[in-house]
Amino acid sequence: MSQNAGGRPSVGPKIELRVDGETLAHLDADATRQGVSRARWLRDAVQQALPDPYLTPMGRRALADVLGELAEHASFRGWALNPEADREERLIAAERYAVTIHEMRTMIGELRDALPRQAARDAYLRADAADPTMSRPETARAWARTEAADLLDRLLDATALLLPIDGISVQSRAEDPTIDVD
Repeated sequence: MSQNAGGRPSVGPKIELRVDGETLAHLDADATRQGVSRARWLRDAVQQALPDPYLTPMGRRALADVLGELAEHASFRGWALNPEADREERLIAAERYAVTIHEMRTMIGELRDALPRQAARDAYLRADAADPTMSRPETARAWARTEAADLLDRLLDATALLLPIDGISVQSRAEDPTIDVD
Protein backbone atom coordinates (compact mmCIF):
# COMPACT_ATOMS: atom_id res chain seq x y z
CA MET A 1 0.00 0.00 0.00
CA SER A 2 1.23 3.46 -0.71
CA GLN A 3 1.98 5.97 2.03
CA ASN A 4 0.30 9.34 2.19
CA ALA A 5 2.10 12.48 3.36
CA GLY A 6 1.13 11.78 6.98
CA GLY A 7 2.87 8.42 6.95
CA ARG A 8 -0.29 6.31 7.30
CA PRO A 9 -1.13 3.59 4.80
CA SER A 10 -3.55 4.73 2.13
CA VAL A 11 -6.90 2.93 2.24
CA GLY A 12 -8.43 4.75 -0.70
CA PRO A 13 -9.42 8.20 -1.83
CA LYS A 14 -10.42 10.72 0.83
CA ILE A 15 -14.09 11.70 1.04
CA GLU A 16 -15.81 14.25 3.23
CA LEU A 17 -19.03 13.85 5.17
CA ARG A 18 -21.09 16.41 7.06
CA VAL A 19 -23.28 15.35 9.99
CA ASP A 20 -25.00 17.28 12.75
CA GLY A 21 -23.39 17.55 16.19
CA GLU A 22 -25.68 15.04 17.87
CA THR A 23 -25.01 12.39 15.21
CA LEU A 24 -21.28 13.02 15.44
CA ALA A 25 -21.39 12.65 19.23
CA HIS A 26 -23.22 9.29 18.87
CA LEU A 27 -20.74 8.18 16.21
CA ASP A 28 -17.73 9.09 18.34
CA ALA A 29 -19.20 7.46 21.44
CA ASP A 30 -19.85 4.21 19.58
CA ALA A 31 -16.40 4.27 17.94
CA THR A 32 -14.86 4.72 21.40
CA ARG A 33 -17.04 1.90 22.79
CA GLN A 34 -15.83 -0.39 19.99
CA GLY A 35 -12.22 0.76 20.35
CA VAL A 36 -11.90 1.94 16.74
CA SER A 37 -11.15 5.27 15.09
CA ARG A 38 -13.91 7.44 13.66
CA ALA A 39 -12.61 6.67 10.14
CA ARG A 40 -12.62 2.90 10.79
CA TRP A 41 -16.15 3.17 12.22
CA LEU A 42 -17.34 5.05 9.12
CA ARG A 43 -15.68 2.56 6.73
CA ASP A 44 -17.32 -0.33 8.58
CA ALA A 45 -20.72 1.41 8.55
CA VAL A 46 -20.47 1.99 4.80
CA GLN A 47 -19.51 -1.66 4.20
CA GLN A 48 -22.48 -2.86 6.26
CA ALA A 49 -24.88 -0.54 4.45
CA LEU A 50 -23.84 -1.62 0.95
CA PRO A 51 -26.08 -4.27 -0.60
CA ASP A 52 -24.79 -7.81 -0.67
CA PRO A 53 -25.34 -9.39 -4.10
CA TYR A 54 -26.23 -12.71 -2.48
CA LEU A 55 -28.86 -11.38 -0.07
CA THR A 56 -32.17 -10.08 -1.33
CA PRO A 57 -33.03 -6.41 -0.83
CA MET A 58 -36.41 -7.50 0.57
CA GLY A 59 -34.70 -9.64 3.20
CA ARG A 60 -32.33 -6.85 4.18
CA ARG A 61 -35.28 -4.46 4.55
CA ALA A 62 -37.21 -7.00 6.60
CA LEU A 63 -34.22 -7.49 8.90
CA ALA A 64 -33.78 -3.72 9.25
CA ASP A 65 -37.50 -3.38 10.07
CA VAL A 66 -37.31 -6.03 12.78
CA LEU A 67 -34.19 -4.47 14.28
CA GLY A 68 -35.98 -1.12 14.25
CA GLU A 69 -38.92 -2.63 16.13
CA LEU A 70 -36.52 -4.12 18.65
CA ALA A 71 -34.94 -0.71 19.13
CA GLU A 72 -38.40 0.84 19.56
CA HIS A 73 -38.96 -1.60 22.39
CA ALA A 74 -36.47 0.47 24.34
CA SER A 75 -39.24 3.05 24.76
CA PHE A 76 -40.86 0.70 27.29
CA ARG A 77 -37.55 0.61 29.15
CA GLY A 78 -37.33 4.39 29.15
CA TRP A 79 -40.91 4.69 30.33
CA ALA A 80 -40.33 2.14 33.10
CA LEU A 81 -37.26 4.02 34.34
CA ASN A 82 -38.84 7.47 34.24
CA PRO A 83 -39.18 8.50 37.92
CA GLU A 84 -41.72 11.14 36.92
CA ALA A 85 -44.11 8.62 35.36
CA ASP A 86 -46.96 7.19 37.38
CA ARG A 87 -45.85 4.13 39.39
CA GLU A 88 -48.50 1.87 37.85
CA GLU A 89 -47.52 2.96 34.33
CA ARG A 90 -43.85 2.31 35.14
CA LEU A 91 -44.68 -1.18 36.38
CA ILE A 92 -46.74 -2.02 33.29
CA ALA A 93 -44.01 -0.72 30.96
CA ALA A 94 -41.38 -2.70 32.88
CA GLU A 95 -43.47 -5.85 32.67
CA ARG A 96 -43.98 -5.44 28.92
CA TYR A 97 -40.28 -4.84 28.42
CA ALA A 98 -38.86 -7.51 30.71
CA VAL A 99 -41.29 -10.28 29.77
CA THR A 100 -40.92 -9.67 26.04
CA ILE A 101 -37.12 -9.79 26.26
CA HIS A 102 -37.23 -12.88 28.50
CA GLU A 103 -39.68 -14.68 26.21
CA MET A 104 -37.59 -13.87 23.14
CA ARG A 105 -34.48 -15.25 24.83
CA THR A 106 -36.39 -18.37 25.90
CA MET A 107 -37.81 -18.97 22.42
CA ILE A 108 -34.42 -18.45 20.77
CA GLY A 109 -32.94 -21.02 23.18
CA GLU A 110 -35.72 -23.49 22.35
CA LEU A 111 -35.19 -22.99 18.62
CA ARG A 112 -31.45 -23.52 18.98
CA ASP A 113 -32.03 -26.68 21.03
CA ALA A 114 -34.42 -28.01 18.37
CA LEU A 115 -31.94 -27.61 15.52
CA PRO A 116 -30.82 -31.00 14.18
CA ARG A 117 -27.13 -30.02 14.28
CA GLN A 118 -25.73 -33.32 15.52
CA ALA A 119 -28.01 -35.47 13.36
CA ALA A 120 -27.07 -33.42 10.29
CA ARG A 121 -23.36 -33.67 11.17
CA ASP A 122 -23.60 -37.45 11.65
CA ALA A 123 -25.44 -37.86 8.31
CA TYR A 124 -22.80 -35.82 6.54
CA LEU A 125 -19.94 -37.79 8.11
CA ARG A 126 -21.56 -41.03 6.93
CA ALA A 127 -22.08 -39.60 3.42
CA ASP A 128 -18.54 -38.20 3.32
CA ALA A 129 -17.06 -41.53 4.38
CA ALA A 130 -18.88 -43.22 1.48
CA ASP A 131 -18.15 -40.39 -0.99
CA PRO A 132 -15.17 -38.26 0.14
CA THR A 133 -14.97 -36.43 -3.22
CA MET A 134 -18.57 -35.23 -2.81
CA SER A 135 -19.44 -36.52 -6.27
CA ARG A 136 -23.01 -37.53 -5.42
CA PRO A 137 -25.94 -35.19 -4.82
CA GLU A 138 -26.72 -37.02 -1.57
CA THR A 139 -23.33 -36.06 -0.14
CA ALA A 140 -23.79 -32.45 -1.21
CA ARG A 141 -27.27 -32.42 0.38
CA ALA A 142 -25.88 -33.84 3.63
CA TRP A 143 -23.14 -31.18 3.66
CA ALA A 144 -25.67 -28.42 2.91
CA ARG A 145 -28.01 -29.57 5.70
CA THR A 146 -25.09 -29.49 8.16
CA GLU A 147 -24.09 -26.01 6.99
CA ALA A 148 -27.71 -24.82 7.21
CA ALA A 149 -28.09 -26.08 10.79
CA ASP A 150 -24.78 -24.51 11.85
CA LEU A 151 -25.54 -21.18 10.15
CA LEU A 152 -29.02 -21.03 11.63
CA ASP A 153 -27.59 -21.75 15.08
CA ARG A 154 -25.12 -18.87 14.65
CA LEU A 155 -27.89 -16.59 13.34
CA LEU A 156 -30.04 -17.34 16.39
CA ASP A 157 -27.05 -16.79 18.67
CA ALA A 158 -26.36 -13.42 17.03
CA THR A 159 -30.03 -12.50 17.43
CA ALA A 160 -29.87 -13.35 21.13
CA LEU A 161 -26.80 -11.12 21.46
CA LEU A 162 -28.85 -8.20 20.08
CA LEU A 163 -31.31 -8.45 22.96
CA PRO A 164 -30.81 -6.28 26.03
CA ILE A 165 -29.96 -8.13 29.22
CA ASP A 166 -31.42 -5.81 31.83
CA GLY A 167 -35.07 -6.93 32.02
CA ILE A 168 -35.05 -7.84 35.72
CA SER A 169 -33.18 -4.69 36.75
CA VAL A 170 -35.71 -2.58 34.85
CA GLN A 171 -38.53 -4.24 36.77
CA SER A 172 -36.76 -3.54 40.08
CA ARG A 173 -36.13 0.09 39.21
CA ALA A 174 -39.71 0.56 37.96
CA GLU A 175 -40.90 -0.48 41.40
CA ASP A 176 -38.57 2.04 43.06
CA PRO A 177 -36.77 4.43 40.67
CA THR A 178 -34.33 5.45 43.41
CA ILE A 179 -32.88 1.93 43.47
CA ASP A 180 -29.53 1.47 41.72
CA VAL A 181 -29.17 -2.12 40.51
CA ASP A 182 -26.52 -1.68 37.79
